[in-house]
Amino acid sequence: MGKAMKVTENNLPQRLVVYDGSCKFCITIVKIVKFLDFFKSLKYANFRDSYFARYHKELLERLESEFLLISPGNKMHWGFFAARKIMAKLPLLWILVPFAYLPFAGTLGTKAYAFVSKRRLYFSRFLRCESCGT
Repeated sequence: MGKAMKVTENNLPQRLVVYDGSCKFCITIVKIVKFLDFFKSLKYANFRDSYFARYHKELLERLESEFLLISPGNKMHWGFFAARKIMAKLPLLWILVPFAYLPFAGTLGTKAYAFVSKRRLYFSRFLRCESCGT
């Protein structure tokens, strides 16, 4: 997959997907997103990278179970809410974006995201990746 971007205070990109680089399931999802990101509008960083471990300790516990999208203006979007923002950047998923913004989508999406997150080891089998490191 290549190395994750080395993030510092001085080079924080406009749209940064922060994921668990020790989780094979998470790494596989990031590979899929990178493949679908035709316009290369997203950057990626392993939260276990020294920048996050050093400067964002308050985020580490949450990053164990949810990925994070940092968007322009340093707005933070977590889990499902990050996923729907990311979908809007991936042309092949644009057809799904309106459904992700329906009134009930936030509640259902958050529950579905938590369900999958807690069962990453199980779902990793379907992606043919090794077991999650967490």
